[in-house]
Amino acid sequence: MSLLRFSVGNFCSIKDIVTLDLAPKLGEATALTDPVKEITEPVTAIFGPNGSGKSNLLEALQFAHDVIIRSATSWRVLDDYPTQPHFPFKLSKETVSQPSFFEFDFTIDETRYLYGFTYGRDGVVEEWLSYVPKQRWSKGFIRNRTETPEIDWNNSYITKTLQKELGKVDKRELILSVALRDEHPLLQKIAYALVSSLSFLPLGDFAQNERIQQATSLIRKKHFDLDEISLLMKAADTGIESVSLNEEKIPPEILERLYKFLKAMKELDDESNEEILSNDEAEKVIYNLVFTHGGKINSTLDLSEESAGTLAWLSTAPTLLQTLREGSILIADELDSSLHQKLLEMIIKGFTDPSINQHGAQLIFTIHNTNIIEHMDDLSLDTKSIWFMEKNQNGESSLFSLVDFPNHADANYERRYLSGRYGALPFLSPSTLRGLVSTQGSETAHESNSESPSPA
Repeated sequence: MSLLRFSVGNFCSIKDIVTLDLAPKLGEATALTDPVKEITEPVTAIFGPNGSGKSNLLEALQFAHDVIIRSATSWRVLDDYPTQPHFPFKLSKETVSQPSFFEFDFTIDETRYLYGFTYGRDGVVEEWLSYVPKQRWSKGFIRNRTETPEIDWNNSYITKTLQKELGKVDKRELILSVALRDEHPLLQKIAYALVSSLSFLPLGDFAQNERIQQATSLIRKKHFDLDEISLLMKAADTGIESVSLNEEKIPPEILERLYKFLKAMKELDDESNEEILSNDEAEKVIYNLVFTHGGKINSTLDLSEESAGTLAWLSTAPTLLQTLREGSILIADELDSSLHQKLLEMIIKGFTDPSINQHGAQLIFTIHNTNIIEHMDDLSLDTKSIWFMEKNQNGESSLFSLVDFPNHADANYERRYLSGRYGALPFLSPSTLRGLVSTQGSETAHESNSESPSPA
């Protein structure tokens, strides 16, 4: 799957609908006249101050992804709760009770699709699917909210037999979620492409746990190879020569299954789709990885002794490699967190270099490091790849692209951005900080004087 555009509205700080356009070359055209790889941007970088809504945009992608997976499965157990998961823009009375809007414009095997839905505290309000069989958009289905969902089908595309295959759809469930759960002959392919093509790398206060979970997920999904991990750690110049397992601390039955799986991988023998390990078992493996560092005297460290940068790369690199191999989409919040500038550049080049990115993989990430803008030419990026987010005085996030501004071939984009030409900069107040420090200093001095003994 390739993502052309993603739109979201009334979600967290995003009040009005904004659209992240990953295929600006497509313009207003409906049909795909060129191969998808030639019209999509392989890299999309989103800049903006803290609190501008950058993370909310990526969280909207994650939430829409989760609704497709869970609304007909795990979220059905929310019967004890009065409402479904709902995160509207809360700084306006108009939007608090309104549903959020999500829409994907994407391709599967060079066929273009438009799928979207509105989702509120009572579940699904609207849902729609269109596709381009030749030159024009054609309806797949349109669903409107009633006590029993009313669905307007395109009977020539989704026949009555296929409609019956879908069965009953609850008002809280997306049609695509039901199709995914029940393996619908036609719609499952679309649903699966949407959810399986998106990989997320969240960062934040719980980054350590997120990284561990990311690594355990790779084991559970059969994307783990110690030799490849070792090479990836070398590629980042972490000083790590190899990655191995502390076999003494891993239960023998888990170790036996893991090595059996690794052997099967090397022989390209994927006999079973079952998870090789449970989540708890995978964690036992991760926590017992041993990292051998080179030098005059080789030394080994375990996971807890490695730096934040090494852990960041350990959690990023395997997913990065998997994304490039599969031609899927990697979505990373604050990709530059704990990663060196040169390593960050290597990641970006991995997507912009066609000799590496042979399958049309896409990278979408938020970032604060403006050096990326300065080195756009070296990284094969252009103005279409650079986006900004900012909030207005009402707390509403807006999204816009560098291509929206008049620019020149020899323009210093980083300097222009930092000088405020494009907006999306924090309005800092060092005088406030100075005043706070001075106030504390005055109070401390006053207390000191009041406690001093009076002269005899």
